[in-house]
Amino acid sequence: MNVLAPLSLLLLSAQLGLAQVPYRYVVDTPLQLGPQAVPAYRSFADTTGKPFTKLFPKSAATLVGRVGTRWAVLKKRDTEYLVRTRDLPAASQHAVITALLLPSLPLDTATGRLVYTEVVPVPGASQTELYARAQLWFADTFGAVKDVVQVADKDAGVLQGTAFYPLPLGEPGAQSLVRLWYTVKVVVKEGRYKYEFTDLRLQAYPAAPTYEYPYPIVSDPVPVEGYLELAQKKGTERTLARAARRELALASSTLTTSLLAGLSKPVAGPAAGPAAGPDW
Repeated sequence: MNVLAPLSLLLLSAQLGLAQVPYRYVVDTPLQLGPQAVPAYRSFADTTGKPFTKLFPKSAATLVGRVGTRWAVLKKRDTEYLVRTRDLPAASQHAVITALLLPSLPLDTATGRLVYTEVVPVPGASQTELYARAQLWFADTFGAVKDVVQVADKDAGVLQGTAFYPLPLGEPGAQSLVRLWYTVKVVVKEGRYKYEFTDLRLQAYPAAPTYEYPYPIVSDPVPVEGYLELAQKKGTERTLARAARRELALASSTLTTSLLAGLSKPVAGPAAGPAAGPDW
């Protein structure tokens, strides 16, 4: 039995969307169209001719991406469309221009793997204080810390664990969850800390037992990068890869925002001693 089959079937269940447009993802933003119908396209190639369709005036849509600030990617129901920002009413134009961009996927050039990492200065916070904050974040985030943490070295200021995030794939109303496994490492020092989210892998949830297979079918996790590559994909596969990239961008933003917020909250009171100089 092919252990990748459950995940492959899951990915193939997604609906078609906007094809081959290199747009930046944004946090989903509701928009209202103006009194005129809005010309809508499925790709940049289409913009040289007649629009694919026109969106109804005064109807609602969701901003999901943009190309620069001149083009917006709008979703209505389960379909994405490319529209000119200037064809939207003033309030919606402003929403396109100011929409919060989701982070790009940070591929390490040496390994080809995704690595989310940052050194965050926290002036005046001691290593002991930052370690306590990191411990509390692990506990609040994962609950059963002993099942997640593999490294807990207070003297070295290192906490590291492996967990998964439920990642939805597919369109609203037709989404299924997979497990996004990742390793998170936090290294704290006087006045700063460094975090890393690495080794991202996708795994289908165990399939229910059947008469043929009376035990739950569990697939092995596979590196997420293989599902995100756009260069060699076309049509449906390219659309599915872009959908996976978007969901990963949302998940990574959620995780990093949670970590940054958690390590900004004092636990043990003000730190003692000056911050050491940077060595990362």
